Amino acid sequence: MAEDTWLKIEREYFVESNLEGLEVTAKVANKIIEAYNRFIQKALIGESPHVAEDLRRTILKAGENVDAKQ
Repeated sequence: MAEDTWLKIEREYFVESNLEGLEVTAKVANKIIEAYNRFIQKALIGESPHVAEDLRRTILKAGENVDAKQ
């Protein structure tokens, strides 16, 4: 299963932004996070990109509710 595009972009941004504190090379960090993203994607999302988009929207919506309570 290919890594979801949204997860890939987030992974690349995370590694680029946080590499200094990770104490590993960018190549190693990307490899580990990509493997994790594929694992999560397969476990939670399966094959459907529509489910992935719904999950992303749900997470964003839940974050709005947390921000409103604070």
